Amino acid sequence: MHERVSVIIPVYNGERFLAEALQSVLDQTLPPDEIIVVDDGSTDGSAAVAAQFAGVHLLRQTNRGVGAALNLGLSHARGDLFAFLDADDRWLPDKLARQVAALNADPTLDMVFGHVRQFQDGQDCTEEHRPGISRVALLIRRQAFERVGTFTEDPGVNEIVAWYAKSQTVGLRLFILPNVVFERRIHAHNSGGGRSPDALRQSYVRALRQVVRQRQSEEKNA
Repeated sequence: MHERVSVIIPVYNGERFLAEALQSVLDQTLPPDEIIVVDDGSTDGSAAVAAQFAGVHLLRQTNRGVGAALNLGLSHARGDLFAFLDADDRWLPDKLARQVAALNADPTLDMVFGHVRQFQDGQDCTEEHRPGISRVALLIRRQAFERVGTFTEDPGVNEIVAWYAKSQTVGLRLFILPNVVFERRIHAHNSGGGRSPDALRQSYVRALRQVVRQRQSEEKNA
């Protein structure tokens, strides 16, 4: 049975890069069944860029942050598998094909990640790559995602760190492909761009603390 893949792309003032991100989804050797772009209150032409692509489902909300945008997209997603892409990054063409094959090969797997490499406009991609425990490197079964729950909408918490930490507390089983599955664009305004290492560490710490508090609360009420 064919498992449907839903791709969710949150965007906030990402007009400059969104078309390239969307094209990398459309160029997949295994095309997704659904592409949802969530415009998180952009003041530029992000929505207009998304609307130029046939078959893209565009949702819009007032600016509430990436977690809220992801959750809105998820509430409309109809797929059996979920994948995510940021508006300034891009997938390699075989990203979905490799990850779907990995899930099909092992029904006990809940989610598959891959490797990531970085690039800057006007420069070749670095050959260096590393495992990406990243939302953009992820393909996950719907049922597994629902066991963890939606992303935090707290703007002070890194949503993927908090979500991944909780995924481990509920025992999701993962596999990391050795292949590069996406390329992360480095620029002044992307996630982490322009933020000090201290600010990023603090975001991670807040995310982990939130997971710990939630787990303690659940254990108390059990």
